[in-house]
Amino acid sequence: MMQPTMTGSVSRTVRRLRALPLLLAAVALCLGLAPRLFVTPEGAPNRRAIVSAGLLGVALAPSDAQASYGSIGGEITGPFERNPKEAVIVGDLTAPETAKAIAEVKKFQKQAEDALAALEKDPQADVMSIVTPTDLGEIRLATNVINNLMDDRTAAGTQRLQRLMNEARFLFEDDAPMPVNRAGEVKPRGPQRLNRIQINLGDYVKYSKQLLEFVEQ
Repeated sequence: MMQPTMTGSVSRTVRRLRALPLLLAAVALCLGLAPRLFVTPEGAPNRRAIVSAGLLGVALAPSDAQASYGSIGGEITGPFERNPKEAVIVGDLTAPETAKAIAEVKKFQKQAEDALAALEKDPQADVMSIVTPTDLGEIRLATNVINNLMDDRTAAGTQRLQRLMNEARFLFEDDAPMPVNRAGEVKPRGPQRLNRIQINLGDYVKYSKQLLEFVEQ
């Protein structure tokens, strides 16, 4: 009774060994390790070279990117960036409301510039004096007036700057207070916090200046 069982086991083992070369060949084919069955004629283009050339051509085609996004000063810009020299103003630049809004934007910009100068002299300088419960709202109201002066296409650019200004101001105010430990003791401002404050104040000044270019030409 044992002989048929051993014979069947040997038979199955032989069949598996015969199938092994086929399995290895399939794996080699999938991995690109199989030998070439055909030789590419000399001088014929290589498919990998063709694909690489095509991708390189797409990467080096500036006209499509510029057509989709735009250009300011020769640099490719994002879809919501606008050149202030091409601004279309449909509102009244001489209106008292406009003058007040521009003055407000300049006021908050000067605050940021003064804070940066103070931190340059003293990294532990107190910058909380320019933080109030209403300043973010005041900035938004003033920049809304500027947005409303523009046609829809130009307003997309000023609204982008408005958002960036608000974000930079918010992040600055988040880091503006001096650190306090669990015991309630005020600690010195660390280099990382200082760096974040300076970056966000610098960004605010930059975007504020770019916004004012749309109304001061």
